Amino acid sequence: IEKLEKKGFTYNSQKDQLIGWFNDEKVFVKIITKNNKIVEITVTDFNDRSRFEIIKRFNTLVNQFSTNKNYSFSFGNQRITNNNEPMGKSAVFFQKGKKYNLPDGNKRVLIEIRKLNNINPFANPLYYIVMHYENNYNKSNGSDL
Repeated sequence: IEKLEKKGFTYNSQKDQLIGWFNDEKVFVKIITKNNKIVEITVTDFNDRSRFEIIKRFNTLVNQFSTNKNYSFSFGNQRITNNNEPMGKSAVFFQKGKKYNLPDGNKRVLIEIRKLNNINPFANPLYYIVMHYENNYNKSNGSDL
């Protein structure tokens, strides 16, 4: 948390999240720990978007991860066209290991599109992105059972 605060993130005690800028977007960041080890970092868009804006944002993120040498595409939607309903679309990337440069199945990034629940049924739907950076090495493995 201290590293993010040094980057300008501020803590919101009501939401138990940090707010700041990540990849040129204003976001909420939630850090989930187990035994003082990070299990997951969730990055959620601060601003909601229209259907076409969210498709563009999703495609940009998928392209950025696809061209980043530290990640390997696993499954999900590589790109979404404007003809598709974006709700529920997702993509999964695995972080590559440092030693062998192969995908590490225990460190993954899930990018998903969620739909904001609109009170007005006649309003155009709004969407947002949630990214889950998961480190399964730090999750419970049943050793305490």
